[in-house]
Amino acid sequence: MMTAQPIAPPNFVVVEPDPATTESAKTFEELVVEGQRLLDAGDKPRALAYFTMATNLYPYDEGAWMGRANSASEAQEIVECLEQVIALNPQNTRAREQLIFTRLRKLQDTARHKAGTRADASPSALTQLVSSKLMRVFLILFLVFSCGLGSLTLVAAVMISNNQAAGDDVSNSMDLSTPTPDLNQPPPTWTPTRTPTRTRTPTPTPVPSGKTKDALTIRSGPDPGFQRLGTLARDSVVTIVGKSSDELYLAIEYPSPGKIAWIIAGAVELQTSQFDDLPVIASAATLQTATRRPTTLPTAKPTNTPLPRTDFIVGRLLDSQANCNRPWQILGTVYASATKGDRVNGALVRVWAFDQVQGTITTGIGIGDLPGYWEWNFASGMEIIGKVAIVQHDGTLRSPLVNFHLTARCEGAGAVNQIVLDFVGSP
Repeated sequence: MMTAQPIAPPNFVVVEPDPATTESAKTFEELVVEGQRLLDAGDKPRALAYFTMATNLYPYDEGAWMGRANSASEAQEIVECLEQVIALNPQNTRAREQLIFTRLRKLQDTARHKAGTRADASPSALTQLVSSKLMRVFLILFLVFSCGLGSLTLVAAVMISNNQAAGDDVSNSMDLSTPTPDLNQPPPTWTPTRTPTRTRTPTPTPVPSGKTKDALTIRSGPDPGFQRLGTLARDSVVTIVGKSSDELYLAIEYPSPGKIAWIIAGAVELQTSQFDDLPVIASAATLQTATRRPTTLPTAKPTNTPLPRTDFIVGRLLDSQANCNRPWQILGTVYASATKGDRVNGALVRVWAFDQVQGTITTGIGIGDLPGYWEWNFASGMEIIGKVAIVQHDGTLRSPLVNFHLTARCEGAGAVNQIVLDFVGSP
């Protein structure tokens, strides 16, 4: 809700509530509720006291000012309360209507008071004055609703004309020996009150933050091939500033505000609404500050088992496992044939996920240098849908593409966080 600056509260005579039924330390809401209860019960003086304390305690609530206006008996106090309501909410049509009626009533009271001060005014003349002015009040109301509730200038002009006509009626129906009071001047309350200019305070957009589900790597770009900048521990809180165009990576403030780095989106706890509202940041591959590591294939160690000249096939069905003590990974061994146990070193196993290449592993190199062995690890707690195959150095396939699926859970029915896949030479 837009914050409005109310008009300075008028100096009203406050009718203090009965101490026997009112606590001195009531909250704003309690004061308004009690004031409305008393107003509904017809006890306007005590209701006015409660609404007055409520507006003094918090002068920015239009409902409290409206209740104060409905409880007040003095026209001047009602007018000033309604002006407060309109200053807080210019669209309050009810307050505008009530303000016009109150000003009409106040003008009528002023005219009657001036006419009543004439010492020689006869009862019949006063009756004629009141009757003629009532007819003009109805005429004024008709013009107000015809021309719009906001036309205060038109209403003022009509009232001036009415006062002149009322003065003429009195002078024609009465034998006056004293000067006739001047009824042509409108009361000072018709001076337009300038509504304070309100400025909208911009609401700052909260920067979302997330907590890592597990230890994960920070990189200079949204791809496993970018430079490794560091590692975040589990339950680390990060400030998120955007996401990649494919929504697979999040840009975070790292290592200091104003600088960004990238982490895997699925490894961070973040509400769906917050993720959808994140701006898309251009891929780090297009930024001058991004330094991408060259992708090089490791040199195969010499082995006693030469690479077979035949293609490979899947040696056995996928062996799926769910074990929270193991990382999210796909692994296996490459054999020369289904009948011989010779393991093949130097074969290139390529892994795809999220519709892009994650990396290429050379069998028998690294990870204990086990003959024919390969493995690829993913961030824990992520759902991974991908493919794996044996390829040539130029990227052409030497085996069929094998689909695999790792779930985000590592326990329970249907959970899979580790898959074992062996390739064998085709017969």
